[in-house]
Amino acid sequence: MARKKSDSGDKDIGDVIFGDLMSQMLTFFILLYIFASQNTAKESTNLFMEIRNGFTKTLKKEVKPVPTETVKPKEKEIESKLRAIIYDKNLEKYIDIIVEENKIRLIFAQPVLFDSASATLKKDFEKFLDPIAIMLKEIPYEIVVEGHTDNVPIKSAKFHSNWVLSFFRAYSVLNYFVQKYELNPKKISAIGYGEYRPRFSNTSAENKSMNRRIEINILTNSIIK
Repeated sequence: MARKKSDSGDKDIGDVIFGDLMSQMLTFFILLYIFASQNTAKESTNLFMEIRNGFTKTLKKEVKPVPTETVKPKEKEIESKLRAIIYDKNLEKYIDIIVEENKIRLIFAQPVLFDSASATLKKDFEKFLDPIAIMLKEIPYEIVVEGHTDNVPIKSAKFHSNWVLSFFRAYSVLNYFVQKYELNPKKISAIGYGEYRPRFSNTSAENKSMNRRIEINILTNSIIK
């Protein structure tokens, strides 16, 4: 009987050991599966990043910015020449220069070119326009002459609105450039804005005087041959 008890006890111990071994092997395979899944995810992520980076590098190589300096000089260069002309002729009190992207604005106060409610150039206007005209003839860019007024309604039989007055003032300047200096008519135009594009609010006499003006705009992104 003792012999049989000993055999039964050994069998029970063997079953326990076998069960523990199977549990450990199962745990081992589960861990292997988890690690493999994590590595696969990492590899997929890495692969995705490599593809994305490679595509980005390709785009960077193929997409090239359009060179703008090859089609026009810098606005600063033209500005410097204009300022030199204005200072040489002592006109800095009468002409403002504003440089914007692709545009240089020459701003003439109305009294230096025109009398009130008139679109006829004054007798001494040449000293303001002639130095600028010489420079404008040398450059190949489009030129737009703009006329502007304040918001005080005009009382004139010749001009029924500020809009009309501002246009004819701009046209007078254009016509002078074309007739005397033979500026290419293809590259110069005139437009009148009346009171609708003021530099300052029309809340004071000083602001109104600065809104009454002629602007000569040089469009450096537009070449006219």
